[in-house]
Amino acid sequence: MPRIAIKFGDVEVEYEGDQKFIAGGLIKLVREISASLDVAPDSGDGGLSQKRKPRSAVTKKSTSSIAQLIGVKTGSDLVIAASAHLSIVKQKEKYSYKEILAEMRDAKTFYKSTYHNNLGNALKSLVGSGRLNHLGGDDYALAQAEIDKIEGLLA
Repeated sequence: MPRIAIKFGDVEVEYEGDQKFIAGGLIKLVREISASLDVAPDSGDGGLSQKRKPRSAVTKKSTSSIAQLIGVKTGSDLVIAASAHLSIVKQKEKYSYKEILAEMRDAKTFYKSTYHNNLGNALKSLVGSGRLNHLGGDDYALAQAEIDKIEGLLA
């Protein structure tokens, strides 16, 4: 019997059976599953190239509106809101210290000048707790668990 293994993004399927199904239905099925999970073909970069589809309600959210939604009370909370805006709304895969600070400053209701002074400590703490990923150098990315949590609130 014919056997095939397919990897498409995070979806992996192994099938052993009828050749007609492999040719006619299996590949189509894998594509449909991948589309419903919103994954892109694997580019070999550890999943960094996978894009989320922007939802119209999400693309209109500002850092301030995200900060309000998640109940920002500290500088670290505002870093998360700023990172969420960069990750989810602007769909950036990574962003710098300066970009995070600029987003924080855009949330005028929540921003305090002391947050700038303590940003390095806030980033270190968030990376240590696994809420933010340090990609090396000056680059950061919001952890997937945080993205999922905030996208759930934005839905």
